[in-house]
Amino acid sequence: MSVQNRFGALQTLKAYIDLTRLQFGFAWPLLFCSGLFLATQNYGGFSWMLVVKAALIGFLGFEAGFILNDYVDREFDQRDIEDTLTKYWRVFKKRPLASGLIKPNHALALFIILVAITLLLIGTLPFPHSLYLLIIMIY
Repeated sequence: MSVQNRFGALQTLKAYIDLTRLQFGFAWPLLFCSGLFLATQNYGGFSWMLVVKAALIGFLGFEAGFILNDYVDREFDQRDIEDTLTKYWRVFKKRPLASGLIKPNHALALFIILVAITLLLIGTLPFPHSLYLLIIMIY
């Protein structure tokens, strides 16, 4: 692989990290599972498989939400003249869709994939809990 190809791949990776706000990846499963832990403490039914499912639902669902936000706001973000993105929100200080680092159809495809996996995971949960999560996800 040439140096130029490696640099391009690195830039693309950095753009996807900014798109998904991957630096917050630990927070979403933690928040999502805290509710699960409270529920299992009160009602029982704890299992490690359920914790893994909940962590994945939290992680993938929130990541999909970040992508959707950037996808919907991509034209508005192009007009944004503020150049002071903090590293807190964007580690590499880029809006990948607005700056053209990621094509909108690629972001939309990733969003659809993450939502589909999240829906499949939600579908494995017992009713009516799966319905509650589905409603929250749609909201």
